[in-house]
Formats: sequence, C-alpha cells, structure tokens
Amino acid sequence: MHMHALCYKSRSLIDKKYIAKELDYIHNIARERNLTDGISGVLFYKDACFLQIIEGKKDKLNALMDDIQKDPRHQDIEYIFDKGCEDRAFTGWSMQCFNFDRVEKMAFPSLRKVSDDLRKNDYLHYRDVLNFYNALLA
Repeated sequence: MHMHALCYKSRSLIDKKYIAKELDYIHNIARERNLTDGISGVLFYKDACFLQIIEGKKDKLNALMDDIQKDPRHQDIEYIFDKGCEDRAFTGWSMQCFNFDRVEKMAFPSLRKVSDDLRKNDYLHYRDVLNFYNALLA
C-alpha cells in the first residue's frame, strides 16, 4: 500500500483555560474519523501551538487537511513535511494527543535539525518520522 505522511504546525486560538477539555474533544473525534479513514498519527500541543503528524492514503490526508484548514480553533498552518513514506510510524494509533504545556523544556534544537533533514528527503522512511517524534520528546 502506498503511504503518505504529513506534518504541520499551527497557532491555537483556544483560550488556555479550555485547552485540556478541547484537546480531549479533538482527540475523541479524530480517533473515530481516522479509524474509519485509515489514518494514524499524533497531535502535540505546547505554548498555544499545535504540531500534528498524520499518515495514510494521500487522498484521505488531503480531505482531512481540507477540514483542518477550515477549523476555527487554529490559524497560520505551516507544513513541515508532506511526502510519500514507506510504512506507518504510528501503527495502531488512529490518533494520540499530548499536551506539553506542563513540560518545562522541549528539545527544539534537535527538532529543528530533524525537521531540516526531513525537508531534504524526497521520500520518508518510517524511522525518519519516529526520529522526528523522538526529537520532540528528547
């Protein structure tokens, strides 16, 4: 099966006092839709920013991104990568969601290096996506 993976970041417009409840809602809706559409991925939230990695068939990802771009809870969507990939990095995760507002430090220098490397490649290997994910958590 030909797979595709994409990652974007955006700025949240959700009031911080409602973010935990809203992330739970987004997580539940995304899990159901993604399971139906064969999409897997992960959503991160930190300092009023979203970062999401999703993978699946390109047409399903495009349809999902059309809806995401219309969502009034965020703006300033910027693609980090949007490429074909060899296999899923998030097998079994129709969607996971992480709120990193309680984490004091994230490894942004490592994340930038991995992001730059991903932009250079024409095709992604699932390990590339996992390296990106691990850089977030380092």
